Amino acid sequence: WQSGSFDNRFRNPGPDPWWDPSWFPKIDGDVSYGVLIVSLRGCTPFPDGCVEIDEPGWLADATAALQFAATLDGVDRSRIAAVGSSIGADAAADACAAVNVLRLGSCDGAFSLSPGDYLGLPYPEVIAEMGATPPPVPAWCLAADYEFEVCSAAEASGNLLFRAIEVTEGAHGNMLITPDADPVALQLLLDFLAQLFPG
Repeated sequence: WQSGSFDNRFRNPGPDPWWDPSWFPKIDGDVSYGVLIVSLRGCTPFPDGCVEIDEPGWLADATAALQFAATLDGVDRSRIAAVGSSIGADAAADACAAVNVLRLGSCDGAFSLSPGDYLGLPYPEVIAEMGATPPPVPAWCLAADYEFEVCSAAEASGNLLFRAIEVTEGAHGNMLITPDADPVALQLLLDFLAQLFPG
């Protein structure tokens, strides 16, 4: 959900290596995922970010992206998950819940890095809604210690398939993806996807 184009608009914010390929865990050669990257309206890659708040527009964009993903050639409509960071973290969960209201089973789960109620919907309430569907929809929430309150609040949502994971040595959103972070956010993402889509 958060744009990650590696062209000249997506610059390293500092002198240290950033998102070096060695940071990424290995994926089994028999496993493959289709990925659709979406930038929400009014949002551009680092350093500009989202210049205007448009909560309803962002939710509409995220929901439309999940619906669009299901129409792409080669996509198994029964195996779609939403992943996002920062504003996209809320967009992933909010859109997953929204498309499942329209058609149950449209979204199998949401993986969120640093959600913060950015689309105007309380994250714990969205997680509760995901847990109330038959069957419950899994959601994992990752955040650094100083932002972990949103994830920990969602633990009381009643969604039995929800996990809140505090990441040490991480910062906000995509900055949870660092070699010093514990646990490794990208490995957790692979674990989440393997749990959702075994075999």
